[in-house]
Amino acid sequence: MLNLQGVQWDEVLEIGEKGEDIASGCGSTSVRDKKEGILRILSRLGRYYEPTGEAAMTALWRVLIADLYQHEHPAPNFLSSSFLR
Repeated sequence: MLNLQGVQWDEVLEIGEKGEDIASGCGSTSVRDKKEGILRILSRLGRYYEPTGEAAMTALWRVLIADLYQHEHPAPNFLSSSFLR
């Protein structure tokens, strides 16, 4: 028997499309649908992402890139301007 211990970090309240579906073009049929889905999730976060205290938009772009940039973690802040375009 495998016994594990852990703690609950957060709850998943909403999910979007799988990364594989986005990459392959499956799922939502338009870029607009994808943007609306991301904005819907972002609007439900509020102004700040409570577990980290960072701005919700910052938390979102960090999640979308797995908070990595060329093997650097956390990703540098200058990347936020690329996401906000």
